[in-house]
Amino acid sequence: KINNRDKALEAYTKAVELNPDDADFNYNLAFLYDQKGDLEKAIPLYQKVLNINDDDENTHFNLGCLLSKQGKIAESIAHLEKATELDDTDAYAWFYLAYSYKKSGDIQKAINYYKKVIQINPDYSWAYYNLACIYNELNDKTTAIIYLDKTLMTNPNDIDAYKTLATILIEEKQFDIAAEKINNALTNNPNLADLHYVLGKIYLHNNQIEEAIKEYKRALSDVNSLKTPAEKVKAELNNLINQKVKTV
Repeated sequence: KINNRDKALEAYTKAVELNPDDADFNYNLAFLYDQKGDLEKAIPLYQKVLNINDDDENTHFNLGCLLSKQGKIAESIAHLEKATELDDTDAYAWFYLAYSYKKSGDIQKAINYYKKVIQINPDYSWAYYNLACIYNELNDKTTAIIYLDKTLMTNPNDIDAYKTLATILIEEKQFDIAAEKINNALTNNPNLADLHYVLGKIYLHNNQIEEAIKEYKRALSDVNSLKTPAEKVKAELNNLINQKVKTV
């Protein structure tokens, strides 16, 4: 509880030595290794817990998440499904089950289970966002936009959702709406360079060269918050300036 994990690890290791069949001791030791990112030690301990008690929902959930990280999707799904059987109201278990089914290529189950997450927790913004990404990949832009709007209703500070929404609106040639969305985002996050860069791209697509140049310059004024390589933005800005000079 005081965040001294090394001492905790030492103590739980000793506890498991003294009582190797205690499910709680093994779980807590596994969880500590899990937090340290040592999957090779965490996974066998979680499996040991399930050998002692196969109805431990938390263990099935944690093990399912770790196996997903290792790319063992079928095993991950089996444990996450067991977790949802043990607790039908665990939104996190349904979320990661949907995520694993998406990775497996079963898109319909992924959609169904993300919707299950929303049914349990209507404020789970990542479920809306992941649904939006799926529908975008399916080229159902209308539904993708609906879920991105819902994402931003539940989390107005989700920068990735703003950027994805703007990208779709640009593809749909809805430039004014895209600009409005990004300007709304900048109201809450005025210093995020990436948003200025996206807004510059919108203006560029709408042939508003002067406005685009201003936004590119604002993006470059804070390269620390710029995820796009600064050299790329500089090159695009120079092209815009040259384009403006030729036009004049």
